[in-house]
Amino acid sequence: MTVQTIVSNQAVQLLYGHNQRQLVQTRWSYRTDDQHAITVHFRVPDGWVRWRFARDLLVDGMLAHDLLVNGLLIDDQLAAAGLADVRIRPAQDNTLLLELRSPNGVAVFNLDARAARKFLDATYELVPLDEETEDLSVLEELLEPSRPGPDSRPPAP
Repeated sequence: MTVQTIVSNQAVQLLYGHNQRQLVQTRWSYRTDDQHAITVHFRVPDGWVRWRFARDLLVDGMLAHDLLVNGLLIDDQLAAAGLADVRIRPAQDNTLLLELRSPNGVAVFNLDARAARKFLDATYELVPLDEETEDLSVLEELLEPSRPGPDSRPPAP
């Protein structure tokens, strides 16, 4: 089986302090040999930091976003997808909030919901939702905590 990869470069906003924002370049990727995971590389001064999380988290975050936009959801805090190191929740202005927790602290990023949907739709073209393989070795690796670090390199564009 040939491995197929989707790569999307996106600028996201790091939210910090009192209403301060900083643009951060990211590279999102999805591979057919790792069908349950999305990998996001964040550009930092010393290189790249990698985070992996379940594609289902982005699916659930987008669903909550759609409900909020259509007035079917009132409290975006209750709509957060994820319970641990990675959480995704809708925001009011056609954005998603991506929250990453590590032993070093918490980072919150503002994502363009349209760009996230375009990326997610591209993953569906390769592997439709609920048609992922049940390769337990992939699931085993996915369930291990992410190991972010400056030595993580993103895929080539």
